[in-house]
Amino acid sequence: MTGRNWQSLVDGLSSCVDGIHPYAWLVMTVFVAFFSVVMRPVALDAADYWRRSGMTPQERQESYGMPFPVSKPPAGVRHILNREQLRWVLLQEIRMDAMKSCLNHDNEEAVRGFMRMVDDYNAHGASYLCEASELRAARRDIEEYQEEIRENAIAEAEAMGWNLPLQDK
Repeated sequence: MTGRNWQSLVDGLSSCVDGIHPYAWLVMTVFVAFFSVVMRPVALDAADYWRRSGMTPQERQESYGMPFPVSKPPAGVRHILNREQLRWVLLQEIRMDAMKSCLNHDNEEAVRGFMRMVDDYNAHGASYLCEASELRAARRDIEEYQEEIRENAIAEAEAMGWNLPLQDK
């Protein structure tokens, strides 16, 4: 195709719809193709996963948005924990580590809130028994989402003002 023929094609496209730049058609076509081919199947797969998982919205909220069940173990020591309970323990460890990194230690309210979280963890997940295979499986489940868990925990701590001096809240 010569430069002249290319220009006539572009002129033809721009004359089809007044006010739309000829490259806008190209951008819109690429966007539609990308969304249709890449993003839509991903979104549908995620929605289908939630539907197949059988988790209610309440269970998803209790699972901190993870695509698998997470349940808080009973309080006490030396309980035998299942995979869902081990996920809670591992998830809380990641959350506490992330929140501690942004905690303003001069903010007494933030420190008290964080210590309540630590106390809850200690009461439910500090001393437990489990099958080694269940622990490995729970670690594999959580590992893929570590960065997301960290980011969400930091955002949660910041939303509660744990990173600010007490008087700035």
